Amino acid sequence: MKRWLSFAVVLALLAAGLIASQARKVEAPVAPTALLYLVADTERELTRLPMKYTQMSDQDEIRIGNEIAKEFGDSTQDEEGKVAEAYLQAVGNRVAAHAGRKLPYKFHYLPDLHFVNAFAIPGGHVYMGAGLMSLMENEDELAAVLGHEIEHIDQYHCANRLQLEDALRHVPLGSLIYIPVEVFQAGYSKDEEFEADREGTRLAVNAGYSPEGAIRVFARFQKMEEVMRGKNTAATPEQEMAGAAAQILTGYFESHPPSADRVAQIQSLIAQEKWTLGQEKPLAVRYIFLAHQAEELVAAAKYDQAIQAASKSLELHPGHRPALVALAKARCATHDFAKALAAYQELLATHQADADAVRAFAEAQGSAAMNAKHFEEAGQFAAFSLELQPNNPTSLKLLAQVKLELSDVDAALEIGRKLQKLYPQAASQFVQTVNSAASQAFEARNYERAARFASCSLHLEQALQPEVESEFARSEFAIAAFREAADAYRTLIEADIRHHYSLEPSLIQAYANSLGALTQHADAAREFQDAVRPGPGAGDDLAAQIKIEDAGLLVMTGNDSVARSLSDGPASFAPEHAARLGWWYYRAGKYDVADEVLRRFLAQRPGDAGLQTALGWVKVEENAPADAARSFKASPEGESTTASARAGLAVVHWRLRQTDRDTDASMFEFGQLTKDAPEWTNPTWVRALYGPVTAQSAQEMCAEQQRRLTAKKAISR
Repeated sequence: MKRWLSFAVVLALLAAGLIASQARKVEAPVAPTALLYLVADTERELTRLPMKYTQMSDQDEIRIGNEIAKEFGDSTQDEEGKVAEAYLQAVGNRVAAHAGRKLPYKFHYLPDLHFVNAFAIPGGHVYMGAGLMSLMENEDELAAVLGHEIEHIDQYHCANRLQLEDALRHVPLGSLIYIPVEVFQAGYSKDEEFEADREGTRLAVNAGYSPEGAIRVFARFQKMEEVMRGKNTAATPEQEMAGAAAQILTGYFESHPPSADRVAQIQSLIAQEKWTLGQEKPLAVRYIFLAHQAEELVAAAKYDQAIQAASKSLELHPGHRPALVALAKARCATHDFAKALAAYQELLATHQADADAVRAFAEAQGSAAMNAKHFEEAGQFAAFSLELQPNNPTSLKLLAQVKLELSDVDAALEIGRKLQKLYPQAASQFVQTVNSAASQAFEARNYERAARFASCSLHLEQALQPEVESEFARSEFAIAAFREAADAYRTLIEADIRHHYSLEPSLIQAYANSLGALTQHADAAREFQDAVRPGPGAGDDLAAQIKIEDAGLLVMTGNDSVARSLSDGPASFAPEHAARLGWWYYRAGKYDVADEVLRRFLAQRPGDAGLQTALGWVKVEENAPADAARSFKASPEGESTTASARAGLAVVHWRLRQTDRDTDASMFEFGQLTKDAPEWTNPTWVRALYGPVTAQSAQEMCAEQQRRLTAKKAISR
């Protein structure tokens, strides 16, 4: 009865557990580590069950292990990999010689630096990942890890795992060669892991290694666990790399006993066996992993740390190619060009491709600095690249751009001409880059930069580039370089006459404006008459416009006879063109005449924007700001429609201000104006084109703008 009662209780508990498990939804992330956890947990649970099979023979284990190893395959090894594997085999053989089972042990090196693990498969195969080996600092640590893996084989842990698979899968033993290798990467039971630690350390000690190696490797694992769990932070390059490895080793830590417990067991074993620690042996291939570490640090832009790692690698193995590459790059990035050159020259003697990689790195650093607008730095990298490989076109182009950005147009032209001589295609690409930069600068109203780049392009290209020439002319005019602007406009006018036998009215006005801003007015008038000669197909309207600009430039010399004949005589042009005539009187300081001419033509064209705007500027100089405001606003739409009228209103409102609020409004207007027309902050430009009252007002507004900006910066501090 008691037996049935006990059975009922157990059955009830099982049912309750089943109901609870169904009611509780457990979220299980899908990840590769799940397989490792499952295998490890299954191993631990199944080891508690009575084994219903006998131990397989060594011959079967070796046969199956060899077949699994074939399925896993051998990684293709480069020169470094072969060196590392030969070293691994030598150390492994030394340790395995003391194992209890005399199996044909083979040690395989996996060159993947992201594989931070080691594992064994039945029959004597031990695999070591480059990621785990890179964390070791001496041979004794390597011997301890290899001893641990050997003991998983020697103590039948791997063979038992095979037979567990047989029990789980219910397949013939021979079919187990198809099980995934991940089964053997998973942890074993806690007792088996501790056993492998103990006996593996014993193997290493018997092979002549210090037991301190086992302490060190497990202590390093402990630090990695702390970094992974956020209990510690990395302070050195090695610790930082260990921290990255810890993220990959998450599954390893979960499926193995805590590293602190493993350290404690080894310390207890050392005391029990009365082992002496002894002198540790250096890791003969550590230079390989230090070089890889240096490469990763270069990629992460941690150049000082990369120099440390690469230098250590070269101390251990002078001339090691990857370390030299990393050192040359890191020295270059830190502007230690002399030492970078020394490393480059050492590479150049035997490894041309790697030397080229260093030069390409210098070019990339220069391009990055250029994009970040660190022009001096970009020039240093370009010059260093040219020192490594003289006259390489990429660095020549970069250096020419740098010179332009630093306002050294002559140097840029010299480099550009060298490109044209040596690499015509690269020279053409350079000109295209320069033209694009000029256009972008012009659109951004950075006229000084636009003029500089356009000038370089125009000097390098023999053929006329109308768009570039126009940008150059307008940019030079905006920065008050009126002589250069006039010359560029004349080039465009002569091209129009030569190719089209016609002239653009806007081009004529721009040319006249540039000449009128020069101080030698008599020479300017003669130059205009000499340059602007319309072809036989020019219409009466164009001829009238040319005559008005000619008359205006003569007014600037004090001779207004032609202008008088145009304004007082019979109508020979449309009233709308009279705005230019009135403007020239304004430019010459003859405000009363300008007022009279503009009013007379306004009677014929009331509300004409050009006439009203010109009259507004006259009223500013006549100290009639209210009248000026009405003129600037008097357009067909009832508001200002031109940039000139907007500027006029800004000046007028500044002169009419009475309160702080008026001042704020005026400064807001002026701020908006200077964003669109930064030339208004240039006193030379304003004085050359406008009257003294306007120039004084603009100067006052610029001073107020600067004062406010300084105050704002002081507050922000």
